Amino acid sequence: MYQETSAAQMHDWLMEHFPNFPGVTAKTVYNFVMWVRQKHHLPQTRPIREYNAVEELPYGLQAQVDFGQYNMRDGLAKRVKVWFFAMSLSRSRYKYIFFSDIPFTSHTAIVAHEKAFSFFNGIPDQIVYDQDKLFLTDENRGDLLLTSAFKDYCRERKVRYYSSLMKGKSSLCNNSKKGFKFVILQFLILAPFRSQVAI
Repeated sequence: MYQETSAAQMHDWLMEHFPNFPGVTAKTVYNFVMWVRQKHHLPQTRPIREYNAVEELPYGLQAQVDFGQYNMRDGLAKRVKVWFFAMSLSRSRYKYIFFSDIPFTSHTAIVAHEKAFSFFNGIPDQIVYDQDKLFLTDENRGDLLLTSAFKDYCRERKVRYYSSLMKGKSSLCNNSKKGFKFVILQFLILAPFRSQVAI
């Protein structure tokens, strides 16, 4: 393990590599890791993301996409997890949110894109993604290797795909992050879950 390894990652690693690891809580492991860090002067380091300001882009050039999840309460005060797709147009800041009661797959994410394009009455030239595990199979020296379904979709729709994890793209998804905050604070925080359609 490394200095930047979190206590949660350490707990998972211990349980995975030591089948007879005692059934202690994550909080116990956290407390022990914090004790070791203090005793041996090992503060947890966090990687620094490169951040660059982005100039205002022309209308229709770029959209930003991110995926999120939130635990809502149903009528019986039980927690129900909902997933959402947020697309924000970079220049106008128009937002489109698509909710799902199941986790997104490449197929359901493509459906969400189509609904967003229909809502916006057009398709931006570029889309920047903050979370791309639904679409990426790997990265090879900065070249993004897309899942076959999403590669076909981008080719069909003539959309250029970017990851915010690429050098120089780290600040591009600020609008979609604001979209999350908007969705949670304006729609989900006090709303009871009835069904995906009723959200």
